Amino acid sequence: MKTIGCLTSRTCFGTLLWSYSKNFILNQTPLFYFRYSMPSRELIIIRHSYAEDEVPGQGDKSRPLSQQGIEKLIDVKTQLAHLMPEHVLVSPATRTIQTFNHLLGTDQFSKMLEHPALYYGSVVDYIECLDALPEDTRRVWLIGHNPMVTYLGQKICDEFKSGFKPGMAIVLKHNGIWRNVGHVNWELIEIIS
Repeated sequence: MKTIGCLTSRTCFGTLLWSYSKNFILNQTPLFYFRYSMPSRELIIIRHSYAEDEVPGQGDKSRPLSQQGIEKLIDVKTQLAHLMPEHVLVSPATRTIQTFNHLLGTDQFSKMLEHPALYYGSVVDYIECLDALPEDTRRVWLIGHNPMVTYLGQKICDEFKSGFKPGMAIVLKHNGIWRNVGHVNWELIEIIS
């Protein structure tokens, strides 16, 4: 029997086996399983583009994109063209739905998953929306609002330190499952602004 430090190789293997069994029994998959066997997931977080100021009686939720916001999305659309999503999580606000329309077009409505929590909710609500995605989903866009998109980006990606300007997007990647979105560190691949 080989000695490793003060432990034997049998002890190390036994500890590893016990840890694996414990995680399996508790319905948790061990970290080393995901790191080496899970396909990568991509999350593109997008802040809606520039919006019109609120008009009395209109309400914040109904604010449309401004002309500046529409023009900004022309460039963003070009930069996101190689990152077409399987699903798009969208706040029900007019400006986020219009951002979706300008980036993907109205023929892509079948990909849109509208979530009220993306308008009213916290960063925890944003994470819960992502956690609920089908596990076979590889690439998702999330179109939301500041400050929650900033909080989400900073919570799940240590590399992301800045905030979101209107129409800005970040591309994040990790190997794992959607239901662990808030418990892993995502890799920052690209900032689109």
